[in-house]
Amino acid sequence: MKKRGLLFLLALVLAFVPFTLNANASPGGLDKNGGHYCRTNCAKYGLKTGQYHYHNLMVLFL
Repeated sequence: MKKRGLLFLLALVLAFVPFTLNANASPGGLDKNGGHYCRTNCAKYGLKTGQYHYHNLMVLFL
């Protein structure tokens, strides 16, 4: 029984790991869609000035 509880706990912890791995900083805030227009240092991020892009887009299919 103890082994089953530990396996459940491990599965629970591993289920939340993807939500903690994708924390990237970017200049500027994000809108309600999780993205924004690049205004500064765009070339550094591989973008064009004024290009809209998303951050931390994670889609889970359950």
